[in-house]
Amino acid sequence: MKKLWVFIVFFLVGCEVYTTETKTPTLSGKYVVNLIQMYPTDQDVSPNRTYYPADTFISELPYPFNTLVIGDFFLHFDYSMVMMKRMGVDFGGRDIWEIGPTPYYIRNGTPFYTGDLQFTYEYQKGGNTHWVTSTFTIIDDGYEHLIIQTKGYWPNVEMGENLHTTFTLTRVGP
Repeated sequence: MKKLWVFIVFFLVGCEVYTTETKTPTLSGKYVVNLIQMYPTDQDVSPNRTYYPADTFISELPYPFNTLVIGDFFLHFDYSMVMMKRMGVDFGGRDIWEIGPTPYYIRNGTPFYTGDLQFTYEYQKGGNTHWVTSTFTIIDDGYEHLIIQTKGYWPNVEMGENLHTTFTLTRVGP
């Protein structure tokens, strides 16, 4: 009887290993920025702002995100590299990019959090080379769109307000 009792208790409260996979974003293709929303998160000094196609977005974000025209700013992701700020097309029909290719990484992915998109790139300005690391939270990675959000920035140093900017990108090509 004792063995039967142990078997029943073990059967009812036995351990089962439960695992889930992390969310894996499928960043691939050419995207255009078609909506930007900027809002304060701590002091509400600035109003919420939304920028639509043909609007010019100006911010304290690092180049090339500091000044861009909505609907005319492109990013291209393949499965490990990102290219930014399309400058035109060459004679063969390939896009010419000002920045990139540079590798990107998805950090902090869990089953319930897609992760953070992080990449380091360089650009030339005023004869100097600048290295920038940008980190965005991936809000949504849909089939034909991507929504990313800055981790926050303080345009007036630490004593000012914390601003978040959300970029809505639509996939426009392979």
